[in-house]
Amino acid sequence: MDDSVARERGGFPARAFWLGVFGVTAAFSLFCLGVEYTPDSLHYLSVARGLLSGSGLSGTLLAVDTAMPRPLDLWPPLFPMAWAALLWLGPDAAVVTLHLLCFAVLAAALFSMAPDGQGARYIWTCAVLIVLYRPFGHVAAAAWSEPLCVALLALALAREVRGADSAGRSFLVGALLGLAVLTRYAALFVLPGLLLWRFVRAREAGGPRRHVVHALALGAGLGLVVAPWFVRNVVLFGRAMGPPRAPRGAGLLSSLLSGVETLLGEASFGAFGVLCVAATVWLLMPTLRGVRGERSPDASLERLRPAALMAVSYVAGLFWTATRTQMDTLDGRLLAPLGVGLVPVTAAVLVSLVERSRLMSPQVLIITGVVVVAGHLWAPLHARVRQPRLGLQHLRERVAPLPAWVEAHVTERDLLLGPQLWWVHPFSRAPVVADGYPERGFLTRQTLGAYLLRHGAAYERFFWFDTRPPPVDAAVFEAVEVARLETNAYWSTVWSTVWEIRPVGRASPVDGREAVPAP
Repeated sequence: MDDSVARERGGFPARAFWLGVFGVTAAFSLFCLGVEYTPDSLHYLSVARGLLSGSGLSGTLLAVDTAMPRPLDLWPPLFPMAWAALLWLGPDAAVVTLHLLCFAVLAAALFSMAPDGQGARYIWTCAVLIVLYRPFGHVAAAAWSEPLCVALLALALAREVRGADSAGRSFLVGALLGLAVLTRYAALFVLPGLLLWRFVRAREAGGPRRHVVHALALGAGLGLVVAPWFVRNVVLFGRAMGPPRAPRGAGLLSSLLSGVETLLGEASFGAFGVLCVAATVWLLMPTLRGVRGERSPDASLERLRPAALMAVSYVAGLFWTATRTQMDTLDGRLLAPLGVGLVPVTAAVLVSLVERSRLMSPQVLIITGVVVVAGHLWAPLHARVRQPRLGLQHLRERVAPLPAWVEAHVTERDLLLGPQLWWVHPFSRAPVVADGYPERGFLTRQTLGAYLLRHGAAYERFFWFDTRPPPVDAAVFEAVEVARLETNAYWSTVWSTVWEIRPVGRASPVDGREAVPAP
């Protein structure tokens, strides 16, 4: 596209902008052809349904230590609230719609950061890199909160890069960052990078007082958004971010090696990861010298320095947390927010290097980008065509015939217990005890009987799903086999039989079968 004749919108070609947004959204629709549900996804769905039913931010999955609907504790609230707002479309359609909107916003925000003079070249390069950044595709294919988080982070970064230098702009950046934190707590890791950027700007401008005021405005915007939720968590759990996680014994070196392997390996396919890291370091070198008062030699890329600092700050926060608490492996989910900083930096550096080298024409770059993107998208498209994932329907088929049995024999006055029953929860009218997930205890011989004695009066019947009878005291409970399940090879090792647990002396008709002695 000829930038001289293109209609400009905010400093970059409007046609390239909208075509890029459409292209990125269409590409990610391939990843969203089937929605994958994980235990995290099902807990989000439980809370979303709880919101619509009037029970507030509480899921219908029960914890081992309570018979009440479990309050949202380990996760922030914004994603289940957004999911609940779209549930009228159905769970699967709601997730797909939300994800595609998020990636459209992500693309628009990153495109708006185009350095002066790069125009359409930056937009097309950035669009290609958004699609190629594998963690984005990884989180797009599941009912997770990361797409919403990266969209909000991108909006905050775009406002930081493009907005007028004022306290109001800083307050808005802080508010957007606060919304990202209320989607994924890990978004808080970018805050030190933003504050460092303001320190660098203050040194360069020679007037630190104004930048201190702006930093305070950013903190005020962030605090105003997250304070109500953090106060609620302190009241309920004694900690701002919910119940504490188990400590981790891994050291800094172990976490560093794990993260580097993930970033440069499976999550971002090696060469692309190296390219992103190299571009970020190249851009940050003048910034680090700027702390001593020097200026960046490439003024056209100066505006993207906060993106690079945010990326470095986020990675440092991940490694620091991994050394202190038990957390997920540094995989594509945790690295998705990192792309908000890496992708625009890498796109701008690539365009700048190509323009200086003059070795590749625009036509060659366009052909190369189309071929690389087409090759990258072939894998998920081929996988969806061969084995489409159909969201909740696919999950129902995986755990069949358990959902059908539950729908036919269980009422809302019953209680379901057993291992991994969170997979059955979406199809059950009855409450389900979340045995062992996440980090809230297991139903053992020591805990199951005590749980039933304490909370049993609230339910008519208790059903236990397992391969073995429930671990209860035979003097207090009797276990009656009511059904045998013919599941697939995997689930037959998890559930093969249904028992009803009856307190001794409590009448309950159970298909006329004999009681099975409790172990």
